[in-house]
Amino acid sequence: MHATDFGRTLIIANPAAQSGAAREVAVRLQRFLDMTARASQFDLVLTERRGHAKELAAQAQGYRTVIALGGDGVIHEVVNGLM
Repeated sequence: MHATDFGRTLIIANPAAQSGAAREVAVRLQRFLDMTARASQFDLVLTERRGHAKELAAQAQGYRTVIALGGDGVIHEVVNGLM
């Protein structure tokens, strides 16, 4: 396995984090990962409301990696959704 082979990856981002700056960071992250990770596929989903990250993480079957992008709240939701 190559060091950047994350497999099929879901990026769950809270676009409101950091006063809205997280939206652009998420888009840049996905572009960067798409360019550098040869064997991986990245899907970016932006949360729309409180609790949405937990729902998205709970439905993440088929993904090898899940990345939470945002603050403590989105990380907490993603972890709980994965559990």
